[in-house]
Amino acid sequence: MRLFLKDQKGYILAYFFSLVITMLYCNLKEIIGLHEIIYIFMLNTFILICFLAFRYYHHRQLYRLLTNGITDLKEAFLELGSSELSSNTSQVLKELHSLYEAEIHKADKIHNEHLRFINQWVH
Repeated sequence: MRLFLKDQKGYILAYFFSLVITMLYCNLKEIIGLHEIIYIFMLNTFILICFLAFRYYHHRQLYRLLTNGITDLKEAFLELGSSELSSNTSQVLKELHSLYEAEIHKADKIHNEHLRFINQWVH
């Protein structure tokens, strides 16, 4: 959750900054009163919280993975959600796993060739 809030900090600050500027303008022009300003502030804050909750719900598995890290190679094949960011991150993890396997096979092949050379040289 902390990582999510750090990631969304810019949205939250820009939102509240624009909300305060708009309310100050309306108050200076005497378009609305103090009670309406409080109502607008609370309603818009509720909308922001709903939006952030929706975004967190869609990205929760990704943020959980980023917070906890990968402890097992099987976690590289987990589906991290239906959002674009989550599915692209899942795809990158799968590609990294494939590259890792290719490097292991390459190192194993070199090792086996070395062993074969040593065994043939000795005899």
